[in-house]
This record gives sequence, structure tokens and C-alpha cells, in this order.
Amino acid sequence: MPRIKDFIKKNYVLCTVFLVIFIVCVASLIIIHLINTFKPHVDVKTEKGAYYQILGEKKYSFDAELHKENEATKEIVAKKYKLISISPIYYEDKDRIILTNDSVIILYNQGFKDYKLPKFSEVINNGESRSVAVNGSTHLTNNYFVYDANGTYIFMDEVTLKYNNKTVKLSPLSFVNASPSGLTYYNYETKEIVDVNDDIEYTYVNYENFDIDILGNIILKNNNTKMLRTDYVNLKVYKEA
Repeated sequence: MPRIKDFIKKNYVLCTVFLVIFIVCVASLIIIHLINTFKPHVDVKTEKGAYYQILGEKKYSFDAELHKENEATKEIVAKKYKLISISPIYYEDKDRIILTNDSVIILYNQGFKDYKLPKFSEVINNGESRSVAVNGSTHLTNNYFVYDANGTYIFMDEVTLKYNNKTVKLSPLSFVNASPSGLTYYNYETKEIVDVNDDIEYTYVNYENFDIDILGNIILKNNNTKMLRTDYVNLKVYKEA
């Protein structure tokens, strides 16, 4: 022991530096261990599939990979196809749609409450029920429709589309995109695609107890009107089950 004490006295600075380095190393190991212990686990996976989009009168089919983190799609890679950001992505083999940009979900049986659906959220038709998948979590959510900033409305019920003196029945998972200069709709059940390049005087979608003025983004119910939000960037993200 005296020899050790003498050595420390003679090499005080060196021993101090060594001790500091040792403490820092131990502390770093402890901190790294704690970070790894409490850091949320991220489950990364790739899901391959066949999809399609509708643009104008054409259907564009493609294979793609969904890059997911904890079941939430973060990126879609389609090597031989450039994704169209103004059109929903349909699964070829499932009754569900991937949203290509931030959108709004309207819960029409809850006073038309509105929430944000982030890009790559999905709307799902389960037959007798409907669901929406947001950030990796799937919620059973009936009685809703979805729209985005590009004038595209996706309907999860059987509805009636009326425009320029024409009437069309649309099935669940159909979409309508309309502007004063033209209209496109896709009937999911019949796979009918209609692209109208004429001036559009009006475009309404009829539900049982309310209507949607697509051109004006307006809900009409019992002689009352409700404007749908177009500035929904700061809306709360949908989380309700």
C-alpha cells in the first residue's frame, strides 16, 4: 500500500487524468444502457404489393414497396412508376386506399367533427364496417368521408353523385374530384372511370340526411350550411377508436 500511495503522489496528475477518463467511460456506458433500455422499439419492415391509381380516364397499375415503422407507412417506393400525389392509391387485392397527401376525415354522425389524416393514412372497407389506419393504429370508424386540398372526396358509403343534370350511384371506396372546369369520378364497385372536361355547373353528393356541395366544400343539412375546412394543417390528428 505505501508503494501505491507513493506512486500516486509522484504521478498525481497522471492518476487524476486516468481516474477522470475512467469515470467518464463508466458514466457513458451507463447512459447508453439507459437510453437503449428506455428508447421505444422501432419495428422496421417492408411490405410488397400491387396497387393502382386513377388519373383522368386511365388506370395506372404498379408494384411498390411500403416502408413501415411500427406499422405506419413512411415511404412508398415504386421503381417503375412515379406516384401521382393528387390521386388515392388503391390496393389491387384489398378493399382499402392509401391517401397520398394530408387529408381530413369528417365524422358526420358526430356533428361533422373533423380531424387530420396524415399522408399515407389508409381508409378501409371491412364489409359491414369501416376503419381508418393512422400512424400504425387501426380504428373502427363508421359514418365518415374523407377529402383533401386537391378537391378529391372519398366516400365510404353508397352515395348519389349529381352533376350537370346527371345522376350516378357510387359504391363505398369511390372518389370524386371536381372543379368548375371538369370532373373525374371512379366507381369502385363497377370500376367505371368517368372524366368530364366540360364546364361543371354544380356537383352534389347526396347522403340520406345531408348533401355535400363538392365545388363549394359545403355541407347542407336541414336548410343549414357548414363550410368544410380547407386550412386543416393545424387540425388534431385523428386518434379516437
